[in-house]
Amino acid sequence: MTHPVHVPAPHGGPPVPDVRATRRKGTAVFLALSFGGTWLWLFFATAVLGLSALHPLLQLPAFCMPGIAAFAVRRWVTREGFADAGLRPRLRTAWRSYVVAWFGPPLLACGTLATAAALGMWHPRFSGPGGLLPSPGELLSLLGLMLVALVLTPVYLGEELGWTGYLRPRLCGGALLPSTVVTGLIWAVWHFPLAFIGYVEYADVGLGLLIWTVSFQLQEVILLWLYKRSGTV
Repeated sequence: MTHPVHVPAPHGGPPVPDVRATRRKGTAVFLALSFGGTWLWLFFATAVLGLSALHPLLQLPAFCMPGIAAFAVRRWVTREGFADAGLRPRLRTAWRSYVVAWFGPPLLACGTLATAAALGMWHPRFSGPGGLLPSPGELLSLLGLMLVALVLTPVYLGEELGWTGYLRPRLCGGALLPSTVVTGLIWAVWHFPLAFIGYVEYADVGLGLLIWTVSFQLQEVILLWLYKRSGTV
């Protein structure tokens, strides 16, 4: 079992914890567990078990791994506990953030389409497949996805427990902008193996991963804003 790092106290007093060294150790162990555990599982699940990248039995352990790593580090490596983990739901005080988080993705999708149309990258039709007016089936699919998101939030909570709740405040001294950029980069790289096992497919893998990385950076900004606003993961 790993103990917090201590430094001698002045005037011969009892040793005091070296917070920075302890945090560095915790961050290193967290990254090793998150990357090692996830990537080894993805290899084993696809190469040995033959699971599809879209199979829930492949996704659940992989996407829970950062949360498991954060729990293990907080509990047994740094022993810092969970006071700053953001685990309280805060439904009464943060309900506006929940509403923004729930309705934000479809609104961002609409904004993306509007930007694409304005730049001439998309030429929408008023109706029909891909038209501006969705069919009843498409509306039901959208509502279904939004309802499924409520159910899957606890399932995918592991990523936010790891990246936003644990890792981000411990990078770059907690400075908001650089820690957010570095967290987004690490988060993106952690996902890279998915591009080689059928989860996403790119005609140009290098360009695709670059765009994917930028996407994760922007998502991390949104998630951090929600976390700072609500105080909960």
